[in-house]
Amino acid sequence: MYNAADQSWESQPIHMSRGTVDLGAQRIGEYAKQHELPYVLNIAHGGEPLLEEPDFFEYFASTYTRVIREATDGHTEPRFGVQTNLIRLSKEYLDVFKKWGFEVSASIDGNQKANDLHRLYANGKSSYPEVMRGWDLLKSGKYESLSNGILAVADLASDPLQDVYYPLRALEPPSFDVMWRHGTWDSPPPGLETHEKRLTAPYGNWTIPMATAYLRNPEHQNIPVRRFESVLNTLSGKSSRVASIGGAILTELVIETDGSIQGLDIEKTTISGGPDLGMHLKHNSVDDAVKAAESKLQRLGATTLAGICQTCEVKNACGGGFHANRWKDESYAHPSVYHYDLLALFTYFQYNAGAIVAEKKRRFSQGAAMFEGGYTR
Repeated sequence: MYNAADQSWESQPIHMSRGTVDLGAQRIGEYAKQHELPYVLNIAHGGEPLLEEPDFFEYFASTYTRVIREATDGHTEPRFGVQTNLIRLSKEYLDVFKKWGFEVSASIDGNQKANDLHRLYANGKSSYPEVMRGWDLLKSGKYESLSNGILAVADLASDPLQDVYYPLRALEPPSFDVMWRHGTWDSPPPGLETHEKRLTAPYGNWTIPMATAYLRNPEHQNIPVRRFESVLNTLSGKSSRVASIGGAILTELVIETDGSIQGLDIEKTTISGGPDLGMHLKHNSVDDAVKAAESKLQRLGATTLAGICQTCEVKNACGGGFHANRWKDESYAHPSVYHYDLLALFTYFQYNAGAIVAEKKRRFSQGAAMFEGGYTR
C-alpha cells in the first residue's frame, strides 16, 4: 500500500480510535442481523497491524463480540484474524489472540535470502531472525492452533524451489500460498514491463517447478498450497480458495483507521482513490458500501471478461485472474497483466493433474448428491 498508486494512507490516522472500533462493530452488527449471517470474519491487517498494542486487540475483539452478538440475539458468531510479519509477536499478543480465537496468518517469503529481498529494516539489517523467533513462538504449545498458515510473495530473483517452496514446507504450516506481485497494465509487476517479457510467462514458469513438486509427491499435499488447490478446484468445477483465481469478484470491505469504508485494498494499485467509495461509518451502513462497491466494479468492467479470455479453453477455471491486475485505461475490462502466466499455469495443471481433477470431480459430485438427499456433515 505504501508504494501503490493510491497514497491516501498519508492522510489517515496512524491508529484507529476506540470510537471507530465501536462504530465498526455497530455497523457490522446491523449488517449481520439484516442478512442473518451465521458468522462474520474481521481481519486486522495493514501495513503491520501489530504496531497496535495488545490492549487494542483486546478492546477490538471484546467490543465486536459483544455488539455483534447483541445485535443478532446471538445468532451471528464474530470471528477474527490477523495478518502479520511476526516481528513484534509476543506472548502478550498471543494470549489475547488465544482468548478470542484469532487466526494468525504469517507473512514470510521463504528462506532468509527470499525474505530479505523486501523485508529489511530501514538500516539494512535482516528482519529474518525476528520473523523466525515469532514463528517459533506461534507454533509453540498452546498457541499452535492459532496458526492459519503463511502468505509469501513471489520474486523472480528467488529460486522457487530452494528459496521458497521447500523452506516454507520445512516450517510445517497448516497451509501456505505464494502470491504473484500486485500490479496493473499502468504499473506492471517486475518482469512484465514489455509485451516480449509478458509472452515468456515469467511468473507462470517460475511457479511451475513448485507445482511439479506438489503434484508428483502426494505427501506434499498434506500441506496445501492455496493457489494450487484453487487451480485444481476450479478445473474440477468447484470454487476457488483465493480471489486471484476463478473470476469471483470480491466485495470485501476495508474499514480504514479514520472510519471510512473502502473497497478491496488491492484496488489501491489502480489509481489514486481506487478503492474509495465515498462512504464512512458515521453516515453509511455496510449494506450501502457493499452495494456501492458492487456497482462501481460493474461500472468499471470488472465483471466483463476481455475478448481474448472469452475464447480461452480455461476461462471457466481461470476466470480472467484478479480484477485489479486487469486495470488499464480506467477500466478492468482487459485481460490480466498476468494473462500468459495464468495460461501457462492452468495449461500445466490441465495436462499434468488429470487424475487429481477427476477425483475432485467425483468427490464433488458425490458430495452434491449427498447434500441433495438431505445428508450433511
